[in-house]
Amino acid sequence: MHISAFKGICAKGSYDFQQLQSKNQHDVVAHIAADIQAGYLERDTRECLYLYEFVDGNKSTTSLIALMNNDMFTSQRIKVHEKTVTGEELAQAQLFQEFRLQINPVMLIFRNKKEIDQLLEKEKETSAPVIHLKAHAVEHRLYRVSDPEKIEGIVRLYHAISSFYLADGHHRLGAINRFGGSHFMAVLVANKDIHLHSFHKLIHLNAPVDKKDVLNKVRSQFGVRKLRNPPSDTCADVVIFFNNECYKIKPYREAEPLFVQQYLLKETFKDAQVQAVTPAQGIDYLSQAVASNRMVGIYQPRIQLEQILRMADGGFFVPPKSTYFEPKLPDGLISCDL
Repeated sequence: MHISAFKGICAKGSYDFQQLQSKNQHDVVAHIAADIQAGYLERDTRECLYLYEFVDGNKSTTSLIALMNNDMFTSQRIKVHEKTVTGEELAQAQLFQEFRLQINPVMLIFRNKKEIDQLLEKEKETSAPVIHLKAHAVEHRLYRVSDPEKIEGIVRLYHAISSFYLADGHHRLGAINRFGGSHFMAVLVANKDIHLHSFHKLIHLNAPVDKKDVLNKVRSQFGVRKLRNPPSDTCADVVIFFNNECYKIKPYREAEPLFVQQYLLKETFKDAQVQAVTPAQGIDYLSQAVASNRMVGIYQPRIQLEQILRMADGGFFVPPKSTYFEPKLPDGLISCDL
């Protein structure tokens, strides 16, 4: 089967996950590897499946963490929507080569199945979490499933799913493929439990921007309207920010908003340095960050999950760091050997 149990590496007793947040990726992996050697993180003695519960206020989701065969990726049974950056993929592959450790599962989406929901909830009700982490207003709970008969029943249901959609982890999965790994750890999340946000973009130019030239290029493909004031974070259109000016961009015909951003990055700012701006930073940060004529901001409206799944089905790609998916596991909550 392409889904299986594995010997996960989890915290033994209390563990300070906050200490990992301010480190770069190499230092995080090195820290976790050292804590495994020191015994603060412990490898399970039996092969298990794991349930991950994400609680944010009144919202709660439960997902499965399991081991996936890499041939699911190479045979394109895992559909992707985002292209990767070669340099970042190679850097991830070097980390896997050095530590042979995956510290965070890739996120795969599947179309919801009621029987899976019912089985996971039933299993969760009869178990106590092995890890219960509170971070701000969010809670992360991890449950262990070690009974072979229960594992077989869960795996059988997931094995019936014909294809998955890769949400978070394009570079990690590409790196595992480069590394030659035969398997990878994944969290399998039903589409109904996904919260999707958009990354905005801050463009750093080597020379002052020719605003007139940029707008003329954009007008050849899209409608452009100057705005008196920056819009709110609920704006449904792409907005481009220059120093002290902003313009709303709308397709002449029906098209995904991501295609607008893709055109801007590929055709208008193809040689520029692109910085991803998180959804939490929002439109106010973006408008204030464009503080010189060597910077341009692109606001990307929120995307519907069905748009992304439809693009993946059609073989279309969006620029790297375009989408931000939740629930998102903290690094080190569960790790596995590669």
